[in-house]
Amino acid sequence: MHQLIKEFNIPNFRSLFDNFKEIESKINSLETDIRTGFENQNQDVIDLERIKDCFYKLNLKIRLSFSIGEILLDEDILIPKNDNEKKVHLLLYKLSHLWFAYEAFIEMYNLLNSITISKGSKTKWLDQGTNKDYKTLIIENNFKICVEEILKIDKSELMNYTSYLERKADGRLKTRLKKINDILQNNNDEELNKKLTITNLLDITYAIRNNLVHGAESTMYPEGVISLGLKVNLWESLYKLLSIITLSVTNQLFYTELLALSNS
Repeated sequence: MHQLIKEFNIPNFRSLFDNFKEIESKINSLETDIRTGFENQNQDVIDLERIKDCFYKLNLKIRLSFSIGEILLDEDILIPKNDNEKKVHLLLYKLSHLWFAYEAFIEMYNLLNSITISKGSKTKWLDQGTNKDYKTLIIENNFKICVEEILKIDKSELMNYTSYLERKADGRLKTRLKKINDILQNNNDEELNKKLTITNLLDITYAIRNNLVHGAESTMYPEGVISLGLKVNLWESLYKLLSIITLSVTNQLFYTELLALSNS
């Protein structure tokens, strides 16, 4: 039986989460120092209330995602057909809340940086050279693990699903999903290990999130495109990677940028 992920079993999760937990208490002590630092440099005063609000949303969503380990269904209303159906219900909830936490990070990042992450760049900014400080070795190693796990999924079934995601997407995301499908179709596993990127996997995650929000995705829908077992494997692998990315980049933003401002 497939065992659903325990977050503390994800490589490096515990140390990242321990650092993340300290931000909540530390962020409240920064207002005077950061305001003074900006004034000394003749810069605009940072709007810490907006930063705190972003972190509040991020903190709430990420803890909801990490903490829920079971969804109980009223079987007088809906009877799960099998164990995988229950797991997909749970992953649907966890992945969507985690994506909202990731978007709250982007909002907070944009408040602190003159070069912002645009809506069209939220999946690709980590692969851009200007953000190499955020693409840590921990993220790189977990990305490699994620790719290895995804390559164990039946390729034809995976492509059926990513093609479905492409059909439901629009704009630049649709174009990037088509590129992913071309990569999957034209490369063997060894080549895919080298060609798939963090951007590709975040694009797939973003497309799933969009489908969840807009009604094109649910536990049992789309029927016949991908089996529940493989959906569990794919969503869980993407969830683990996004967990590490969100924790790592949030810690990086707080401990290197906010604290640097407070000490300036």
